[in-house]
Amino acid sequence: IADTDMSPQMLAKERVDKTMDSLVDQTNHFQAVLETAATVSSDMSATISRMVTGMQFQDLTKQRLEAINDSLAIMAEGLNELENRTRVEMPASLGPQVPQEWLDELLGRFKLSEMRQRFVRRLLLEGTALDEHGVLDVDAGQDDSSGGDIELF
Repeated sequence: IADTDMSPQMLAKERVDKTMDSLVDQTNHFQAVLETAATVSSDMSATISRMVTGMQFQDLTKQRLEAINDSLAIMAEGLNELENRTRVEMPASLGPQVPQEWLDELLGRFKLSEMRQRFVRRLLLEGTALDEHGVLDVDAGQDDSSGGDIELF
């Protein structure tokens, strides 16, 4: 029995061992790929969640700004009606008076120069030929800042 040739059995065992090693390596590789896929999936989920939150914030902000604009339009309409009624009731001998101190304080409340400029234009020049010609427009050559600057407030 000791003289029996064991070579075919040894070769078969060696092939089985190599196959088992290959299966273990393949299983480890699949595990690494699945872990990477899980990490990428988690990152994608977080990114999508941030995007959705950002879009919801933008939508909510837009809705609030629209509501504010609507409120301001209603208030402007009411003020125009009040102005018209006041002009009708006010004696012609009384001209419109704008206290300079009040006007300066009001202008000082504007945070953006562009908004301040629009207010002054509307207050002083609305409906006149000067307004149509842009008398209060700032000349780009006189502006110290570059054209693409953002004014912070």
